Amino acid sequence: MRRRKFAAETCDAFLYHNRQPIDWDTDVESLEGYEILVETRELIPIISHNYARKTFFTLAFCECCHKLLFHGLRCQTCGIRFHQRCIEAVPLMCQPLHPLPIQSDDYRHLLAND
Repeated sequence: MRRRKFAAETCDAFLYHNRQPIDWDTDVESLEGYEILVETRELIPIISHNYARKTFFTLAFCECCHKLLFHGLRCQTCGIRFHQRCIEAVPLMCQPLHPLPIQSDDYRHLLAND
């Protein structure tokens, strides 16, 4: 699952035919021949990146390969900087610099009980 950039915090995996939950660390070889269903959790807001091309005139490094960055991309929401060639290594879920307020009272209740 991690190879496909699914995160345990944002989605659940099931066997398709009987909706039996699959543990996040299950070896893929043991699932050969089974169809897998991956669902995102409804209560967790998923925010995608807002990329903009940027030329860095000050010393900057790619947050994926850690090499010097002059021309690249930067997310205007979370600020992650990276080379165009490193886009595959960028996490799918954007972590905003200023978290969004929680809208659901149910979600607040779940957080309070943890």
